[in-house]
Amino acid sequence: MKLTILAGMAILLPAAAWAQAFDAKPGLWESTSSTTIGGGAVQIPPEKLAQLPPEQRKMIESMSQGRTTTNTTKVCLTKESLEKGFAPGQMSGANNCTQKTTTMTSSKIVVHVECTAQAMIPAVSGDITIDRIDSEHVKGTIAMSSTTGRGGMNSTFTTKYIGADCGDVKPTDFSATSGKK
Repeated sequence: MKLTILAGMAILLPAAAWAQAFDAKPGLWESTSSTTIGGGAVQIPPEKLAQLPPEQRKMIESMSQGRTTTNTTKVCLTKESLEKGFAPGQMSGANNCTQKTTTMTSSKIVVHVECTAQAMIPAVSGDITIDRIDSEHVKGTIAMSSTTGRGGMNSTFTTKYIGADCGDVKPTDFSATSGKK
């Protein structure tokens, strides 16, 4: 689902997009995000909804009502992955979305995202804003809205440096991801 993919960006993009621009330290970083997906993101006619198995119907109905989730993810940034760099389009995971970096400074990144409608999911657009607080802390927001006026997503996140040792967290390889730029 498009908004779920964009919610995933709220976790992955903060740890990755600012890494090179903000001269990030190699090591373990932790991002915590709170994401609210508004109701109306999924539009299924009542007669089709009635044909779904009870579990699927319940899931679709809950998505139509909106929900808030909180996620915490750890990312290992190695010297090599930081040197390779990162393009925001690499993290979207959606082949119908495009991203354009509108601001990239040593303290702020803004990426504009536009996704075309797909199946029963409306087109969405919005901005991802990432602010460097200091060398070990980053915060930001993701605000996406549907072109139909129904649904949308708002997310806030904080990312902090944990330490040089990544432990059992595998290093992030930005070249292994793909998407439109």
